[in-house]
Amino acid sequence: MIPFLVAFAGPSGSGKSSLARAIRDALPDDECAMFSLDSYYRDLAHLDEAARATVNFDHPEALDAERFLHDLDALRAGLTIEVPEYDFTTHTRGPRGRRLQPKPLILVEGIFAFAWPGAATRFDLKVYIELAAETCLIRRMARDVRERGRDEEEVRTRFETHVRPSLDLFVEPQRHTCDLVLSGASDLDEMTRTCLGLLPRLK
Repeated sequence: MIPFLVAFAGPSGSGKSSLARAIRDALPDDECAMFSLDSYYRDLAHLDEAARATVNFDHPEALDAERFLHDLDALRAGLTIEVPEYDFTTHTRGPRGRRLQPKPLILVEGIFAFAWPGAATRFDLKVYIELAAETCLIRRMARDVRERGRDEEEVRTRFETHVRPSLDLFVEPQRHTCDLVLSGASDLDEMTRTCLGLLPRLK
C-alpha cells in the first residue's frame, strides 16, 4: 500500500505540531506515523557558537531539503527512513536518528513543508494553518524560552529580523498551493475532525 502523505505548513507558532499530533493520537499506532521538518535543520557542528547564533533558521536554506525530499520518496516507496535527531540548543545533529517505518498515513509538519519546487506534488493533502503574527510571537516566545533556552529579547529580535520576512517571502505563498486552510485560533478538536474527515480509509 502506498502511504497517504499529509503536510501541515504555516507560520511558526500557528499550531501545526499540535494538530498533527492530535490526528496521530486519534488513530491506531499501526496506521499513522508523524515527523517534523524541524529534524532536517543542517548540522552546524562545524561552526563556533557565535557563528551559529547568526544563522537565519527561518530561511529554507537552513534546512536539508535534499534529504527531506529523498526521505519522502523513500516512504512512498515503502522504505524505512532515519529521521535526523536535531538539538535546538546546540544547533547540531545527534549521532543517530529515529527510524520511521512507512505506515498507511504519514503526517509531516513544518513551516516550509511544501515550499521547495516539487515538494507539493509529493503530498496527497496539503493543509495550511494561518494565524496572526502577534499571536504566533506569543506562542513562539513561550516555546523557545521553555524548551530551547532562549531569552525573551533574543526571541523578539529573531522574530522581527528573521521570522516576519520569511513569512512574507516563503511561508505565506504556500497558502495558495494547499488544499485546506485552517485558522490556528480555531478549536483543536474541531480542526482535527475536519482533517480526519478528508482522509481515505486506511485499511
